[in-house]
Amino acid sequence: MFKCRCEILINYQEQIMELFDRICALGFDKTIESSIVSVFRQLLRSSLATVIVPKIQNPNFESIRFENWPKLIKFDQFETNGFKTTEKEQKLAAIFIKKLSSTLYSLEESIENDANLSMNSLKSKLKLLMIIEGIEMHIPFNRDSVYNQDETKQANVDDSVNPFVLTNSSNSIVNRRKIVEVCSKILTIIIQKNDIKMDNENNEIIECVLDIYSWILCAPKFKLNAKPNSIISLDRRFKLSIFHYFNLENQDKIIKERLLELISKNQASNGSIESMIVIEDLLKICTIPIYKNIKKKMYLIFKNVFATHSSVLWQFKDLIKSYSEQMAEDHSSNSFEILPLLASPHPRMENFWAYLCEIYPSFLKISIPEDIAEFSNILVGFELFDQSIANKIVLRRTLDWTIVKNFENLRKIDEPAVTLDEFEMINEEIETKNRQNNQAYRSLINQIIQTIQNDVVHWRFCYLGLRFLNSLIQKDIEIETELVEFYLQCLIHDLQAIRSTAHFGFCKIIFKFLKANEIIMNWDEFDFNLLSDLDNEQIFNQIKYIDDASNGFYRIAYRITTIDCCSPNNLHAIIGRKFSDPNFLGKLFRLNSMESQNKLSEKNILIWGLYFTVFRLQSFDQILVEIKKLLEKKEIHFDKYAIEVLIGSILASQVFDRQTWQKFLDYLMPIFKLNSTNFLSESENSWRELFETMFANFDLRRFIWFYQFLKENLDEMMPFYKTFYLKIFIKIFENNWKYRSVSEEISNYVLKQISSSFQNERIAFGRLLNFVFIDDIRLRSLELTLANHQKQSPLFDDILSYINRFLEEKLSFIAINQHCDNDDEIMIEKKTKIFDPNTQNGLELLNALETICEWIQSSRDFSKSKSFLAILPWLFFIQTKHFVNEKINASIDNIAKRIYSDNDLDRIVAIVEKIGNNWNWFTRMKCVNFIMKFTHSNSFILKQYPNRLNSIVAITTDLLSDQIVEVRLAAHSALIEIISQRLLESNRCKMIENFKQKTLDSNVKTRHAGILGLSSWVSVYGEEIPEFLPEILTLLAHHSSSSDIASQEAMKTLRNFKKSNADSWEYNRKKFTAEQFEILNDSIVSNSYFA
Repeated sequence: MFKCRCEILINYQEQIMELFDRICALGFDKTIESSIVSVFRQLLRSSLATVIVPKIQNPNFESIRFENWPKLIKFDQFETNGFKTTEKEQKLAAIFIKKLSSTLYSLEESIENDANLSMNSLKSKLKLLMIIEGIEMHIPFNRDSVYNQDETKQANVDDSVNPFVLTNSSNSIVNRRKIVEVCSKILTIIIQKNDIKMDNENNEIIECVLDIYSWILCAPKFKLNAKPNSIISLDRRFKLSIFHYFNLENQDKIIKERLLELISKNQASNGSIESMIVIEDLLKICTIPIYKNIKKKMYLIFKNVFATHSSVLWQFKDLIKSYSEQMAEDHSSNSFEILPLLASPHPRMENFWAYLCEIYPSFLKISIPEDIAEFSNILVGFELFDQSIANKIVLRRTLDWTIVKNFENLRKIDEPAVTLDEFEMINEEIETKNRQNNQAYRSLINQIIQTIQNDVVHWRFCYLGLRFLNSLIQKDIEIETELVEFYLQCLIHDLQAIRSTAHFGFCKIIFKFLKANEIIMNWDEFDFNLLSDLDNEQIFNQIKYIDDASNGFYRIAYRITTIDCCSPNNLHAIIGRKFSDPNFLGKLFRLNSMESQNKLSEKNILIWGLYFTVFRLQSFDQILVEIKKLLEKKEIHFDKYAIEVLIGSILASQVFDRQTWQKFLDYLMPIFKLNSTNFLSESENSWRELFETMFANFDLRRFIWFYQFLKENLDEMMPFYKTFYLKIFIKIFENNWKYRSVSEEISNYVLKQISSSFQNERIAFGRLLNFVFIDDIRLRSLELTLANHQKQSPLFDDILSYINRFLEEKLSFIAINQHCDNDDEIMIEKKTKIFDPNTQNGLELLNALETICEWIQSSRDFSKSKSFLAILPWLFFIQTKHFVNEKINASIDNIAKRIYSDNDLDRIVAIVEKIGNNWNWFTRMKCVNFIMKFTHSNSFILKQYPNRLNSIVAITTDLLSDQIVEVRLAAHSALIEIISQRLLESNRCKMIENFKQKTLDSNVKTRHAGILGLSSWVSVYGEEIPEFLPEILTLLAHHSSSSDIASQEAMKTLRNFKKSNADSWEYNRKKFTAEQFEILNDSIVSNSYFA
């Protein structure tokens, strides 16, 4: 009800005030105080529904500048929001104001007279004052119309000093100041009374005062809802009114910041006196024990005050400094959180650095808490050396002129240009500011370093100072030798927190030694066949540019950003000497190796990567000694830091020249040879990451080097270690570029090891062989087409030819198309023992077949499918009880399931026709299984070529009459798959009639073939029951009474049909005639049923 306008309530003024008095007398309970305060606050807002509409002078070209707007605005005209305030509403508002004024003055009088005021009464009156929170303090009602009617309702206070009424003499907000003064007196009494224990009541009173401070000082003072009448046409997107700041769009960030700056400047002049009182009180509160939630609220008020009144902080710098020194003398930790408040003011106050230098030493003796607050944001957004001020001023002027253009009467005025003299003046101001900042900056750094190096300083203060220094290191400042030496000393600090913080700052220092270069490279300049010729220094240096590009296969120009080092200076010498000191390196390695984390430290890798990038292999002899010491300990986690250093050096090796690279290999190769089996230790993941680092950024030089390391050492390793390295190499080689020289060496090595004695090696070889294929790099150009993409790589053809020759040599004599009964004993024994795993030759052949099968199954490239057809016949001929037979069948299925083009169909049909007539029934059965998988994956292409389809169907139907029952059943399954793909719809009648004729033959084999053919149609269409199916079922029923295999197949088909139609039989039986149904029912129901 109170949310509506006051017209309804004005007739019940006496009842409302009586209710209000009773509630105030009862006090506020925590469970209801928020609701009561909210209700009466809404009532007061409704009765005081006035808004301030500014009256702006007529603009002209000289005075319309954006920064002059506050001067043009006069707050001397007030109106209500859409209607005039009635006399009754003004009277109700005046009564409320009078009540609140009486409460405030009675509270002050009680405090000054030292009256015996209970805590509940004090708290109730403070809560009562909070009702006006957020209400605009400018209340321009007619006081005469309120007080001259009823003298009995006047308070015992003079209207001229009413703290809730805007005085006529000036625009100063007296009411805010008066409330602050009263609250300050209350806090003073509570703090000065040492005998009062800081219990819940005292803390609640302090919390009430803080709430009042918060809304008085931090709430916005301008709540203007109407546009100035003089501004006729504003751009809707910008809404560039100083009174519509909160309606700005998010994308207008620059404009919003500019408006905020102007508003802050306008408010600062009005808030300094009460702000001083508030800050003094807040600092007093820090000296007493208070609850954590009150302390948090107190610091929020601090930040809000500084953000709202940007000039307050600088005015009170002496007060904050003296308070900080006082807290330091008392060894208190309460002042520690004052330092982050320096980040709050916006924009930055002048002489910020000088003030920071003054206040920082006061924190030397304080008791720093365990949970150190984040304070690095002090420098966020602060530009120490701002070289873009001139551009910002130009942007600001352009912005101001955009505002001017929104006035219709000024749209035709040309935009003024910034003169050269103005630029020179701006640049001079920049240089002056930079000199002052630079001097203050150096003074602050030296002061921090001297303070931290003091022996009596607590370690947390050192940590605090280091984090502060980390934020001070910026790209535009000049690093001094004292700062570098200090960070080097902190790198070997005994405390891990100090070392970790120093790592970050030291990395920022080294980053300043690096510079980025952009190089335009044209790929036509390279001979890609010579890329692996690392003995050529020119090619060696060109490779790193090629590998920096994301796609070097396309022969176009690339812009490549490379990292290089700046010219050496005295800072290089300082760091170089320190890292050459055995004592420094020894302590550095010893301390960092004692960390018990399992995961590699990215910070350690970064710092060593940057070091080797800048200093190359300087002092690497001494560093290598420390690395070897850690690796020789053979203790858990001790090798982790050594691995981090090695990873950093490997990552930095990308910028090495050929001479440095060769020296680096001479250092690194013995380490890898001696520790090639360390991945079995607790640091397995760390060593794995070390080896994978070899392939970072597609660096061909490291790629080839790692392969050479494997080639020289694999044969000397135990099988388990060898498999581990091969798996790593497969993983990286799969996602890396394929260089011809590397691929050729790998493929030759794998083919020589194709009959390895260890299964894991064979699996790894097969997969690795699949990733060495390389398409001709000249074919992968901007004119890429499907035709040239499918062209086989010469390397792939060489591998395929080698495997084909190998299989032909081993299996040619078993590929004879017919069985020879006159074979001599030697040939019979050879055919029998060729796949015998108990013989050396048989075992080697089976091992080679497993490698080949793994190669086929791991292939995912569709363009290689047709190539595997060359070795497909050999896979059909293999017959063994060894477990490799399962992999052979899986390889055949893999080839069958691939998608082929129309050019491959003739070749596949020829293979199927040849294998389908083979004398070995195992071979014929594999052929039928191949047909089943092939037709399922390539049904779409087969529909377009009916001649090839008919050839495949003919082979399948012929095998229905095979001598071996297992082959017939396999052909039956293949025919079901072909029919299910709807490939035989055009030949259905002809095929069914052919199968019916075969069922009439006296030969059991032929009759069985006919039954299998008819049952294939029943299996596919059993649930649909098309028109031709009842006749087939009736025919099968006539052949189900015998005991031969054909009759058994017919009975099996009928029973499956009945089972699949059990749920819908009442409906499906209508598709049969009475005679057909009787025959079918007599055949399906067993004779024993009637017994």
